[in-house]
Amino acid sequence: MLDRYGDETPEHFDAFAVAECELCDDTGYRGHLVCDHIDYRAAAKRGMDMVRQALEETKKRKEESA
Repeated sequence: MLDRYGDETPEHFDAFAVAECELCDDTGYRGHLVCDHIDYRAAAKRGMDMVRQALEETKKRKEESA
């Protein structure tokens, strides 16, 4: 979609993408951030699980060496 200057409209302003997205408001923003219309929650959860596992392993190694 072209804007009034003939440039490509950023995806977060694409009316169809915004209407289909359940993550952002009617202006294409998720809170104060531009929404890219991708749900990262599952990836973030996997990443945090990996961080917690690494921290737990580090804690166990420290306890074993003490």
